[in-house]
Amino acid sequence: MTASDTSIAPRAARRGVTFARLTLAALCLLPAVAGGAPAPLDTLKGYGPAPFGTRWDKAQQLFPKAEVLPDGKNLGAPSVGGPFVHRLYLTEQTVEDLPKPVNVELRFWKKNLWVVQVYWGENTEQDVIAMLTKQLGPNRDEKNPLWVTDTVQTTAVLKQHTYGSADLALSADAQAWFKKLMHGEWKQPSQAELDQMEQRTPAATPAAP
Repeated sequence: MTASDTSIAPRAARRGVTFARLTLAALCLLPAVAGGAPAPLDTLKGYGPAPFGTRWDKAQQLFPKAEVLPDGKNLGAPSVGGPFVHRLYLTEQTVEDLPKPVNVELRFWKKNLWVVQVYWGENTEQDVIAMLTKQLGPNRDEKNPLWVTDTVQTTAVLKQHTYGSADLALSADAQAWFKKLMHGEWKQPSQAELDQMEQRTPAATPAAP
């Protein structure tokens, strides 16, 4: 399963940190601007015009050239599988403060944008760490670069040439599900879980005769 760790963060953030780290470690094409070059996109609060929490259908509208990835396809950063995870993949993306194009994987938990995983390609490790440090400040672990805010955790996996940012609230929900799965307490999606994922209003319970 699979989108690093805390120092002292608010309690709500700490709950999601461990799982988010595992997710990220084991884990758009926008119209060209005038002049023909795509606008560089932020990858630390979501992906460009899609902040964390953006719905799956909306993301597909924003990034019509994105490839829908099948369950189990590993691009380098292992991903969570299962009925609540959906993924999009974009190639040759322009990211803020990186000199060369990257590939970007967008992971959705219950159809909400959860993880932005960036495969940095021909950019150097120094390029990436400099960009992340510029935008997020000093990292907390030189060997496993890590940045944590109240709402988002970002980690770089140097050997895999990838970094990712994860929404901590969605990570906490995913962690709770994964614990149930590992303890044999979850077998298949309930109607309530499916309604939550699709943002449907549950059907009213018929009144007793």
